[in-house]
Amino acid sequence: MGLLAPLFLAGLLAIAIPIVVHLVHRERKEPLAFPSLMFLRRVPFRSAKRQRIRYWLLFLTRVAALLLIATAFARPWIKRDVATGAAARDGRDIVVMIDRSYSMSAGPVWPRAQRTLRTVVEEADAGDRVAIIAFGEQAELRARLDEPRSSARAAVQAIEPGSEVTRYAPAFKLAGTVLAQSKGPAEIVVITDRQRSGWRNLEQVAVPAGTTVRLVDVSTPELNNIALTEVQLARSSFAGRLRIVPSARLINRGGQDVTVPVSLRLGERVQQSRNVEVKAHGTAQVSFDAMFASALAGEIRVDRGDDVAADNAAFFTTESNAAPVVRVVSGNNDATFYFENALNAANTGAFVVQRTAQRLTSADLQGVNVIVALETALPAGAVGVQLEEFVRQGGGLVIIGDAGTRAHPLAALRNAQSVNRENDPASLVSIDALHPVFAPFRATGASQFASARVTRFQRGEAVEGAQVAARFDDGSPALLERRFGRGRVLQFAGGMTRTAGDLVLQPAFVPFVQQLVRHANANQQAQAAFTVGNVLDVNTFAAADRDAVVLSPSGQRTPMPASTKSRTLRIAEPGIYQIRGAGAGATTVSVAANVDASESDLTPVGAELFQDAVTPRERNVNALPAALQPREREGRQSLWWYLLLIAFAFLAIETFFANRISTAWRT
Repeated sequence: MGLLAPLFLAGLLAIAIPIVVHLVHRERKEPLAFPSLMFLRRVPFRSAKRQRIRYWLLFLTRVAALLLIATAFARPWIKRDVATGAAARDGRDIVVMIDRSYSMSAGPVWPRAQRTLRTVVEEADAGDRVAIIAFGEQAELRARLDEPRSSARAAVQAIEPGSEVTRYAPAFKLAGTVLAQSKGPAEIVVITDRQRSGWRNLEQVAVPAGTTVRLVDVSTPELNNIALTEVQLARSSFAGRLRIVPSARLINRGGQDVTVPVSLRLGERVQQSRNVEVKAHGTAQVSFDAMFASALAGEIRVDRGDDVAADNAAFFTTESNAAPVVRVVSGNNDATFYFENALNAANTGAFVVQRTAQRLTSADLQGVNVIVALETALPAGAVGVQLEEFVRQGGGLVIIGDAGTRAHPLAALRNAQSVNRENDPASLVSIDALHPVFAPFRATGASQFASARVTRFQRGEAVEGAQVAARFDDGSPALLERRFGRGRVLQFAGGMTRTAGDLVLQPAFVPFVQQLVRHANANQQAQAAFTVGNVLDVNTFAAADRDAVVLSPSGQRTPMPASTKSRTLRIAEPGIYQIRGAGAGATTVSVAANVDASESDLTPVGAELFQDAVTPRERNVNALPAALQPREREGRQSLWWYLLLIAFAFLAIETFFANRISTAWRT
């Protein structure tokens, strides 16, 4: 307990007043004169008599009133809020975070996780409060601290693994929010398979100070898993018909060589089958016979069960826009050779490549989707203005190597200077594996670029608003993305010639070049394949002024009225989604959704690194009474007001008894 104005306690000296009154007060009688005694000599009378308190109730009432008044003016406050029931608790606040990403469905992992979750809930003491957070890519609070224990038990039964990837940071942030107002001992219990991919560059997360973090590892070593990823649909024209060759990549996450059956399915029907051998911890490619069709929707599936079933199927659809037209403006024949061959690799027919030597003209901007400036200067003057308008209206621009103009309005790299490191080749580091350009490398990580040696590149600074997706080992930006109006600019500071390094000889070069162009064209081409967790914009596939319905792979119908301002849907499961329009002439468009292949990499992160990623932070001072200043605490409690009310009550009682005693004296 504390006092805001302790000097007012000097008013307690007033308690001496009723003491003096009760001890010194004497009863005085009216003197009566007797005439017969008037002639007698007056003799002074002296007597001593000990005074005592006769009316104890009146005395104590007066003392209590003065004591309460003095204490009220001293403005008392107490350290614990008596009005808050949670402060009087002696139990713990426990937040259980359970990983529900699709890697948790591997073998015996999920049953073990459920048993652990049930044990934590049931073994918590009666005074403990338990909250449950289920997390994958996003975190969801399934049971609150202030709810009865039955809510936590119900959540234990309802949680199931989903199709998302693991992301620890959102779950820890939510747990920190839940515990922000905790006043007692707090604990976070994390039930997970410790997947390394769940940490983005091992980012730091904060939990309230004093919170205990307990990691429960439910992983199983030596799991067998074949992941199917990177579906490719090689398009070509034959006899006036569209010819499609489907293929996919298989990754063996296990330690043994295996031969697995793989099938191509359209709907429920198996069209073709292959037996594919995949080496331990290796990859293999599977291709199927060509099919002639303008619109296909199907899947490639591994027809043998393993420990992780979610990544055994890859869905695809051909219902996307035509191949983008790419205009390559080149100032180097060597770079043109490597770049165009990368776009046309395997005769995919995915790009229509047109070439312009040295200088871009106004006519070159007509009927194209992407402009590639390959080792050549960006145009100035009227053509430069037209190029800016082309990008602003949604066109794509890819800048590779020396762009010539150091301060062009479209450049993502400024103050660029040529660097020659033939004696000490540079390497690509700090690659953002989540950037769309590096999507083909998520399953195996971006380590494929680590062996590339870059001898010549442009060293500069990212312009304001540009995103750096990769850097060279000296820290300078290597790949940048910049939004310009509705379009986007991608700039690669390295070269694509043999004199610029050996990147053009690396296996990652072909998919890297193709992804550069695809991502530059992303604003003009309807996306036909999504990853679970992405957002589907219905207006991209259906008329904005007509109602639509989205049918999920599991059959759930989601109405999308035209009156809705934002018609988006978060993809929650893999499979084929159908967007059906309403009204006459409406069409049905199919899009494919697949799980993120990076989640199939079950490599765990060390417990020490896991703990190092969690740092304590101060609790919310505005939410915890213990952190309030005395004046703020006293202002919230206002105990002086209640003390004065009680004091006035005692004074009223004192008045009543004083009148009664006075009446008795007079009678």
